[in-house]
Amino acid sequence: MDLDDTDRLRHIADAARKPLEHFDAVSLEAYAADDYTIHADVNLLTVIGETAAQLTEVGRATVPSVPWDKVIHMRHILVHRYFEIDVPVVYSTLREDVPNLLTAVEQALKSRG
Repeated sequence: MDLDDTDRLRHIADAARKPLEHFDAVSLEAYAADDYTIHADVNLLTVIGETAAQLTEVGRATVPSVPWDKVIHMRHILVHRYFEIDVPVVYSTLREDVPNLLTAVEQALKSRG
């Protein structure tokens, strides 16, 4: 399937939305004890990073508030250095960064029509 930037942004939004569905009241301690959820969330962050890497420069420029290089770099760490995953970093990414990414991507998608 040949995807364009709009399709890719939709995939990023879909992957960003999923962990936020269960994340509101979860403490770091409770999160760190839930291997299943950590692995699922790491997979979703990997999807976001891989899809971001496939965006064109024009597509990335439509959402300038997102630090795309950092998003892609995190994907590389999660995939290639999986044995060094820092759960507090994943937790803070989901708590602080993913909601901002989702908001920015959804706004870009709305402006695309």
